[in-house]
Amino acid sequence: VQRLSHCIDGMSEVVDGLLEMARLDSGQWAPQWTIFDAGAAIQECCKPYEAAAKSKGLSLSTDTAVAYVRSDRSLFMRVLSNLVANAIRY
Repeated sequence: VQRLSHCIDGMSEVVDGLLEMARLDSGQWAPQWTIFDAGAAIQECCKPYEAAAKSKGLSLSTDTAVAYVRSDRSLFMRVLSNLVANAIRY
């Protein structure tokens, strides 16, 4: 059951990503460019994954500096979340 749940979660992420890319390609959605602190965003993004990492015997910590970037914050967070989740999963 747990394996099936992970597969469903993974498929959902893929479909969401494909829909988002289709919206970007068709011009239905445009990135919302802002300047934000990437270090703070990384810390915010990683916090929810600490328990999952710990349950797998992993240590998840962030040591970031203030670094401002110009990007779409929600897309940045989504990519980072996917990277962290996949690192813990695999």
